[in-house]
Amino acid sequence: MINIYRYRLPFHSPFKIAGTTFDVREGVLLRYTAGNMDLVSEAAPLPGFSLETSGEVHALLKREKQGLRQFLDKISNPEQLKNFLRQKQFPPSVSFCISCLGLDLITGRNPELQAPLAGPIRHHQVRVNGVIGAGPVKQVIHEVRKQYNSGFRTVKIKCRPDPEGLPGAIQSLSRQYPDLQFRLDANRSWEADQVPGILEKFKGLPIEYCEEPCHFRDLEQISYLNNISPVPLALDESIENISHLRKIIESAAVNIVIIKPMLLGSVLDLIETFAALDTPIIERVCTTSLESGIGRASIARLASVIGSGHLAHGLSTGSLLKDDLTITTPILQNGSIELDSTMPWCMEYANCHADRFLKG
Repeated sequence: MINIYRYRLPFHSPFKIAGTTFDVREGVLLRYTAGNMDLVSEAAPLPGFSLETSGEVHALLKREKQGLRQFLDKISNPEQLKNFLRQKQFPPSVSFCISCLGLDLITGRNPELQAPLAGPIRHHQVRVNGVIGAGPVKQVIHEVRKQYNSGFRTVKIKCRPDPEGLPGAIQSLSRQYPDLQFRLDANRSWEADQVPGILEKFKGLPIEYCEEPCHFRDLEQISYLNNISPVPLALDESIENISHLRKIIESAAVNIVIIKPMLLGSVLDLIETFAALDTPIIERVCTTSLESGIGRASIARLASVIGSGHLAHGLSTGSLLKDDLTITTPILQNGSIELDSTMPWCMEYANCHADRFLKG
């Protein structure tokens, strides 16, 4: 049996995404029940970044409900899942949702298929980075200290178009906390010809990378700027889809890619992409798209499979929500999440706040 729900979770304070402010996070939930399996998976397009909307996803899943139930009732191997998703050409958030559910059903019915395609957990402890919004330098310093005292040893700082004062603040903080690493997220707020000069001010500081410093024209420009930059560059929203991700990896235009699965699609395709193109020079950081605890748990699972084990991942966004949909999720403690080897891709219905699921 399949049930389709929607959800609306309020943020603690209005959240700005791609120039638009939101009070709530919306998404769609797919519940599948058969025998002793009762699982919930999430499809949550990110406004301003996803091409599909939550309303469109809800309508699509309702239209596909009967055929999807028939497929899930019989799925038994990864090849069936791959073929189904490629035939349907669902939007990324829907492919992500169905692939998580499909992998759990495959391994539930055929435990021997847990490896390699279903994604065995490689890292049972996943490090997590803290996030600090753009603000005055004094506020940034205060927030970094709070994050450090909470156990984070990697902190991402959102950069203003003019990050004046931030290099000095990071230098001071790194002296106080020598084990602390920083990431810069410019959200494309700089001009391409400004990037080397701005990042020169951060040279020699414990900066892992600068994420999306500008709007890139093409892979050639990305590679050029990465080669001359004193700080490694990382791509996030510049990654258009999984096919584009493969081109980026093959070109080695950058050394770090940020993986937002809800914007890219099937977790099985992501696992296969890195298995086929595995190279030690491409670091992978998995991050959420402000999903509920259901989606965040799936992404934590993926980070344990394809993520770079020595890097922190963007899994701490649950603190932005007033309420959540899960009773139990992987616990974030001292800057890391411990994962059990039996952790599923989806959430068991019994571990959800079903009273927060919206029908219709």
